[in-house]
Amino acid sequence: GGNGGMTKPIDNLMAITFKGKFSKIKEMAPPEYWEYMEEEYDLDIDEMIEDAEDSYDDMMDYYEEEYGDNVRASYKVTDKKKLSDKKLEGIAEALADEYDLDEKKFTEAWELDVEMTIKGSEDDDEEESEMTVIKYKGKWYAISWYKSGDDYRASFILGD
Repeated sequence: GGNGGMTKPIDNLMAITFKGKFSKIKEMAPPEYWEYMEEEYDLDIDEMIEDAEDSYDDMMDYYEEEYGDNVRASYKVTDKKKLSDKKLEGIAEALADEYDLDEKKFTEAWELDVEMTIKGSEDDDEEESEMTVIKYKGKWYAISWYKSGDDYRASFILGD
């Protein structure tokens, strides 16, 4: 508790991946990002959702082959660590520069340790991973990022 919507990006990823709720892809990045993608790359969000829908059956076939019928997934956050202001500033600058966002509207970022469980009728699996989430204009988004020298690189994780 007490982490507000920090886990919302994980909820959205799970809904996209295991329930086929592809409209959630829109929630994986701020509206400005989608405008940028359309202007720069002629990538329309609705087309991306359609592409994800097209590949969903193949993905579910894979999971059913691995785990059997009735594939379900759940997760829990086992640990969380707030990123330093210096890292937040570097990541915010990288995202703002890349996608034409307002750098000052990024307010916090966290590293989450996530334990995911996938279960089916024949098998189950547990996987641990790390996810970085960042708050922009009051909403949480999953990102990937790295630092190279003094430069930061970052992008949104879209779940497609």
